[in-house]
Amino acid sequence: PTWYKGIGAFPIYDIASQPTWYKGSIVLIGDAVHAISPSSGQGASLAMEDAVILAKCLRDIQSLDQAFAKYQTLRRDRVEAVVKWGRTFGGAKIMSNPIQVWFRDHMMPFFLKFAAKPEALDWVYGYEIDWDERVSDEEPRTSLRETLLNFLGHRSLAQNT
Repeated sequence: PTWYKGIGAFPIYDIASQPTWYKGSIVLIGDAVHAISPSSGQGASLAMEDAVILAKCLRDIQSLDQAFAKYQTLRRDRVEAVVKWGRTFGGAKIMSNPIQVWFRDHMMPFFLKFAAKPEALDWVYGYEIDWDERVSDEEPRTSLRETLLNFLGHRSLAQNT
């Protein structure tokens, strides 16, 4: 089949570390603020982690600006470490020399079977977020519904809860 002849390799770029993840009532999550190499398989996971941490910050902190700042503080180190890991991991997959490709493809199963330690990547794959753990000592909002309505600007509806 010749259908694959038009498929080529394209360069993959990371987004440089962003100094600020929010401005005013706008906050960025996932690839919008920290795109990661697709070969890492972590883009969607990081975005979901961001969403949960952001929800916790909005739940526990009254001020949007302070909630967004806390979200950025809580996420930055992990995200940057995973992006760096993804860049390194992805670079090992980019080979065009047929001999390199052959060795990679034939040696990788051996390496994974005998040398890989699954616990070495627990920091990536075993990451857990405790929803009940508070991110602030501030009095929390009364409900997640109120948090979301306030965030979306529907304060009158939130007051009727």
